[in-house]
Amino acid sequence: MAIADINASIAAQTTKTAAQQAATNLADQKDVFLKLLTTQLKNQDPSQPMDTNQFTQQLVMFSQTEQTVQMNANLEKLLAQNAVSSSTAAANLIGKRIRSESNAIQYDGTNPVDFSYELPAAAETVTVAVTTASGRAIFTANGVKESGMHNVRWLGNKDDGSTAEAGPYQISIVAKDRTGQPLEVKTYTDGAVQSVAIVDGKVTLQVNGKDVAFENVSLISGDPTATQPPGGGSTIDTKGVSMDTALSLIGKKVRTSASSVAHTKGKDSKIAYELPANVKGSRIDVYDASNNLVYSQQGEITQGISEFTWNGMMSSGEYADSGNYRVTVSANLTDDTTVSSQPFVEEVVQGATFPNGQVLLQLPSKSVGLQDILSVALNGEAGS
Repeated sequence: MAIADINASIAAQTTKTAAQQAATNLADQKDVFLKLLTTQLKNQDPSQPMDTNQFTQQLVMFSQTEQTVQMNANLEKLLAQNAVSSSTAAANLIGKRIRSESNAIQYDGTNPVDFSYELPAAAETVTVAVTTASGRAIFTANGVKESGMHNVRWLGNKDDGSTAEAGPYQISIVAKDRTGQPLEVKTYTDGAVQSVAIVDGKVTLQVNGKDVAFENVSLISGDPTATQPPGGGSTIDTKGVSMDTALSLIGKKVRTSASSVAHTKGKDSKIAYELPANVKGSRIDVYDASNNLVYSQQGEITQGISEFTWNGMMSSGEYADSGNYRVTVSANLTDDTTVSSQPFVEEVVQGATFPNGQVLLQLPSKSVGLQDILSVALNGEAGS
């Protein structure tokens, strides 16, 4: 839509403003009043003339009302000029990429959809979901937990491995803190401005087939074909590992660092560790979030991979609350030196997401970055 068309649209909608209508009504009433006054003056009783103060006050009242109506008319002109200015600025956004606060997205069946979410504080868990209009989730993934803005690019894939049909969908972000309380999450959608429209005197932008109020635009990018959302984020992580590389890991068993475990009270937590050939003893220590030692035990004394299972029992005899705990493994060698052994878990990669420009692999117990992978299984064993 051209700027001239927008201005004409505004003019058409404001051909008869409230102030103009009030001025017309006031003029009609004033004419009637003056005719009545003239008639009364012509037919008054000379022995009892009319009180001039009365009709003088009425004339003054009309004059004050006229001034108020004129002030309203001037104000309407200023508002109209502001609408024209806003529409001109909005027209300049056509072809540019914007971000606006919304949870509605439109998938065309082919191209990826970019959206974002903002956490007010660090979260313990974040679940990202794309749902249908009825609220049924067709795609879910674990999100980035740090506070701030995080970008997500949905490729149209569903949890069952198929591709979603073209149509409208909604974003659902559920974030909880360490106490399990929900966090207030803001969601944003990204897209190129296709056209500008005037609806009830307000400027709206057409983005991805939906209306976006001009005042809801929070970020603008000059390139509508950008491969990343406004404000950062892409399908390539900072290490330069491509999406295809990450997707190739799905279905493979990987060994990842487990220097911390997300313990759930009442359930066992398991990790593995590997000891060298010249080991003569080992020790396993568990620390809470305040770095207090809560549990310790002797480990294996033989070379190879061993598993440690912790039921949450602390050295005090009480059971630990749910939360993250740090685990360390130290090995005593035959030459009386002590070395650290990296705790790890081995799980099969179930999926991958690409929020905020980084690659996250979805494991049964957690989401991990590529930097957390210690090894990838080649023949069925992650340690091979």
